[in-house]
Amino acid sequence: MAKFVDLPSEVIYHDSIISNELRTMAKEAFVIFDRNNEDKLNVRELEIALRAFGIDATDDDVVSIVNEYDPNGRGFVTCEQFTMAVANMLAKFKEGCQNLRSLLAAADSDDTGQVGREHVRKVLTEFDKTLNSEEIDEMLDEIDTAKLGKIDYDEFIAKMVRPFGSD
Repeated sequence: MAKFVDLPSEVIYHDSIISNELRTMAKEAFVIFDRNNEDKLNVRELEIALRAFGIDATDDDVVSIVNEYDPNGRGFVTCEQFTMAVANMLAKFKEGCQNLRSLLAAADSDDTGQVGREHVRKVLTEFDKTLNSEEIDEMLDEIDTAKLGKIDYDEFIAKMVRPFGSD
């Protein structure tokens, strides 16, 4: 299985922008994963709750979230802190996808939704410096199954980009 693209970006999601739908979903997830009914999630519970949102956060990501949203070092996050963290992570993911799509689409002069493998390789090399040549080849091979040398960049993003965690 190919490695996924990591999305670099910094986004701050302000409380007033969080949709009611996201608030409801976050609260529901929070209640489900607050196993001790303490109105807080510890690091392990937080990791599981993030996965429920499709956020494949690494241990380092989870610790960073707790450190950011729990400045007092208590080792947990409240429902509101969890909601803010999820909103920030999803906004970061969306912005990263939009940035990647713009970079890939820059070579689509015919507006076909497809670009050459070499353009994708060049973009990925600059966009995610953790990817090596073999990993990029693997990703391209998974998308270009017909071996035509063209990559549908929306399909690429849909299949190869994940919110956080790429292992």
